[in-house]
Amino acid sequence: MKTLILVFLCSVSVFGQIPNHKTRNSTTTGVTLLDSAQNYFFLGPNFQYVSQPGNYYESFITSGDIFVEWPKANQVFQRNNLNQGWIYVKGSCTNLNTDSIKVIVKNSLGIEVSSKNIFVDNAGVFEAAMSASGGNYTIEIVEFYTNMTPKSKGIRKVVNNVGVGEVLVAWGHSFMSGPGIFVPSQNPLARTVSATFSDSINPFFQDLNQIQITFKTLSQEVGPFNGDCWFLGSLADTLVNRLNVPVLIYSAAFGGSNVYMNKKNIDNQPFGFTWFWNGAFQDNRFPYRIIEAIFQRYVPKTGVRGMIVHHGINDVNPTNSSSSIQTEANFKYEYEYVLNNIRNNQASFSNMPLFLSFEGSNYSIVNNPIQTIVNNDPYIYEGVDLRNPSTIGPWRDNGYGCNGCGHFVGTAGLVKYLELWKNVIPTSFFSTSPLKEAVIDNALKY
Repeated sequence: MKTLILVFLCSVSVFGQIPNHKTRNSTTTGVTLLDSAQNYFFLGPNFQYVSQPGNYYESFITSGDIFVEWPKANQVFQRNNLNQGWIYVKGSCTNLNTDSIKVIVKNSLGIEVSSKNIFVDNAGVFEAAMSASGGNYTIEIVEFYTNMTPKSKGIRKVVNNVGVGEVLVAWGHSFMSGPGIFVPSQNPLARTVSATFSDSINPFFQDLNQIQITFKTLSQEVGPFNGDCWFLGSLADTLVNRLNVPVLIYSAAFGGSNVYMNKKNIDNQPFGFTWFWNGAFQDNRFPYRIIEAIFQRYVPKTGVRGMIVHHGINDVNPTNSSSSIQTEANFKYEYEYVLNNIRNNQASFSNMPLFLSFEGSNYSIVNNPIQTIVNNDPYIYEGVDLRNPSTIGPWRDNGYGCNGCGHFVGTAGLVKYLELWKNVIPTSFFSTSPLKEAVIDNALKY
C-alpha cells in the first residue's frame, strides 16, 4: 500500500524583509525563496535563514569560505643568491567570525617547513609573506576562530606547485620566437604563463589590468605572447636540471621586429611603413607593448633574474627600404635607449642582467655596437654569437643571402639554437648576478 504525503508551503503574512547584516557575502546566488508578496530574495552559499517573530526572515552565515588570490598554482617567485625567496599570500574570508588564518608551507614530500598565523582585517582580507628555500611547495591556508582557537572542520584551501626559483624574460626577433615548431618541457618545474594575445577581451594588452594571469607548465605556448615555445621549453628543462629549482620564462619575442620599432613605440612615433595587420600592431604600440605587459603586470608578482635577447639583424635595414642607411653610432644609440627604458622605466631594475646576442660575421654594423655595449656594462653578457663559423650549417636556411646562415629551422635548428644558449648561460650566473624579487611589503616579512 502506498502512502501519499502532501506538503503545504505556507507563506508569511507580510512580505519578506531582511534586516541589514554585517556580512561578507553577496546574496546573489543560491536557494530562492518566495514570500507572500511574490518577491524573490536570494541567499548565497553558506547562508541560512530562520523565520523570526514579526514575520520576517533573518539570515546568518553558517560556515563561510576562503578565497585565495595569491599565490597561484605553478607560480614561481624569484629567489635571492642565497637560495631563499618570499612567497606572497593574499586572500579573503567570508565568515565574519574568522579573525585569523594559518598559512602552512609544505615541501614536495608533504613535510611542513614553515607556518604563520595571520590576522584577518575587518574587510576579511589577509596578507602574508612566507620565506622558503629554492624548491616547489604546497601552500595550505586554514581557517581559525577567535583567539587562535582552531575551528572544528575549518575551511582549508590548498594551492599546489608554488615555486621559489628563477624567472627569465626572452626577447628578440624571429630567431628567438622560432619557426613554428617546438619541444615541450618534460619537467613540471618548467613554467610559464598562458599566452594572452589571443584573448578577445584584450587582444592588444590595451588595459594591462584586464590581463588574467594563469601560470602553467611550459608545454606548447610560452606567454604572454608566443603560441609556440620553440627552444624555450627545452632550455627551461636544462636550467631546472642544473639548478634543481623551478624556472619560469616569459616571452616577448616577435618575428620581424627590431630595435628601431621598439624605440618608436617608446616615443609614440610611427614606424614610417606599414607593419603587420595593416598597421594594427603599430597602432597598439607593438612590439614594445609586450615588454610593458611583462614588466608592469607579471614581474611585480614574481620578480625576475634577467633577460636573454636576440636583436640586431633586422636593424641593418630598420625601415625595410632601400633608402634606409644604418650606422654603428645610430644603432648603438637606439639599442641603449631601448635597453635603458626596459631596465629603468619598465623593470625599475637598473642593473638587470642581459644576455645580448650577436649576428653573423657580415653584420659588423650591428655587432660592433653590441660588443661595445657588452664591454661597457658589467651586467650585460655575451649571448649567442653567430659570428662563429661553427654556427653555420644545415640546421639553418639560406636566408639573408648566405648558404646555411639564415633562420634556425626544423628540429635540427632547435637543437642547435638550444645548444648555443645552454653554452652561454653559466650555472654560476644564478648565484652571483643581480636580481629583483617580487614586490612584497616589507612589513609582511616577519
